[in-house]
Amino acid sequence: MSEPVNGMVGLWREEEGGEGRQREFITLRRGRRGHDVSETRSEYRVRPRDLSELAPGRMKTCSVLRSWLGRPARRSPRPLAPLSSSSLTSPAVEMLIDFEELLAVPYVSQPTVAHNPLHQFDLYVPKSPSTTTQAPPLICFVHGGAWRSEDKAQHAQLARRLAAHTRFPVAIPNYRLSTPATPLRHPAHAEDLLAFLHFVLTWSGPPSSPCPYDPTQLYLLGHSCSAHMLTSIFLQPPESISDPSPSPSPPSSPAASDPSSPPLPPSPIPTPAALSPSPALLASTRALVLSEGLYDFDTLLRAFPAYKSWFIAPTFGRLRSYTPWNTASYRPRPGGAHLRWLVLHSRGDTLVHPEQSALIWRHLKELYAEPQDGDERGTARMVCRDWDTLTEEHNDTLAGEVYPRLVADFVRDDVAWRASDK
Repeated sequence: MSEPVNGMVGLWREEEGGEGRQREFITLRRGRRGHDVSETRSEYRVRPRDLSELAPGRMKTCSVLRSWLGRPARRSPRPLAPLSSSSLTSPAVEMLIDFEELLAVPYVSQPTVAHNPLHQFDLYVPKSPSTTTQAPPLICFVHGGAWRSEDKAQHAQLARRLAAHTRFPVAIPNYRLSTPATPLRHPAHAEDLLAFLHFVLTWSGPPSSPCPYDPTQLYLLGHSCSAHMLTSIFLQPPESISDPSPSPSPPSSPAASDPSSPPLPPSPIPTPAALSPSPALLASTRALVLSEGLYDFDTLLRAFPAYKSWFIAPTFGRLRSYTPWNTASYRPRPGGAHLRWLVLHSRGDTLVHPEQSALIWRHLKELYAEPQDGDERGTARMVCRDWDTLTEEHNDTLAGEVYPRLVADFVRDDVAWRASDK
C-alpha cells in the first residue's frame, strides 16, 4: 500500500473488459454517504498525454496542497466527484496533480495603503517532478467580462487545468473594471494588464523561494475583451487616426437626464507610444492565444447594437465610430516578428460572432505574409486558428476540458519548436 499524502491514499486500478480497459482511481478512505473524501483543501483531475505513464496495477499517491501567502494551508473535506461511465471506458486516464497556489500577489507597489485586490494576481504552480533543471515557461490567462465584471478567482479551475496539462505555472491577474461606481475608460484596464506583465517579468518570486518560472518565456491568453487588451498592447495603432465625433446620449442615460453632471470624456485617441510594452517584455513573450475576442467594434455593433449601451460606450465613450480602437487594423510592434498567435472561436458562441475572429486572423496573416488557405495543423506557422473544435457557449468554453487541451497542445508545441530551432 502506498504511503498517505496529505491525508489521502489511493491506487490506479486497470481491468480488461469486453469493451476495453477500464481505469479508475480508488481512494482508500470513505466518507459519509459513500463519497470518496480528500482531506486536502482542493483537488484536480487531468488526463495525461501519454497513457504509458500509467502501467497496469501501478500505484500512485495523489493530492493537492494550497499554499497561502503569509498563512498556513487550511484543510477541509471535499467529496471527489464520482467517475462517470464514459470516463471509465475512455482511452485516457485521470490523475491528480499537486499544486502550490500563491493567491492575491500584488503587482502594483502601494507601500502606504492597503493593496487593491484589482491589482493582484493568483499563481498556480504544479508540483509534479520535473525532468529538467530549467525553470518552466509562465502561462498568463487574462479574464474577460466586457471590461465591467469577473474576477481572477472565477477561473481558478481553468488555471489548474492549464497547469496540469502543461506542467507550467499559470498566473491570472485582476484589473480595474468599468462599473457605475468606478467609471473607467480604456486604456485603464489594459494599463493594469501591462503593469502586471512588466511585474512578472522582474518578480523574484515568493518570500524564501526562487521564482517558479522562466520570465523570458511568457505565453499570454486573452478571452473576449482581454483579447482586445492584448492586441492593443502587442500591436500598435497607425501614426495618425482621426478623432471620431461623439454620438448623442440616449434619453435614458445619466448625461441626458442630468445636464449638470459632465459626462466622462471618451477614451483618448491611441498612439503607438500608448500601451507600448518594454523591449524586454516584447522579447520575452513567445505567443498569444486569443479566444472569442473583440477586435472591430463597428462590425460588432452592426451585429449586436445593444452592446453599445451595455459595455462599449461605458468603456470607450458614446461615439459614432470606434475605428481608433479596432485592433484588427493595427500594425506590428517593432521587434515583435517572433510572436506566434492562435485564434480560437467556438461554434457554439452566440455572444460574439465568428467574423470577429476571422477579421483578426486574416489581418495577422497579412502582417506575417502567410497564406490564408491550407491545413495549418502540424506546421510552424506564426498565425494559427481553430474554429471547429470548441462547441460551447462564449464563457462555457473555459469551463470544459477542450479549451485547456487546445492551449496546452499549442504551448507545448511552441516550446518544442523553439527549442529545436536553437
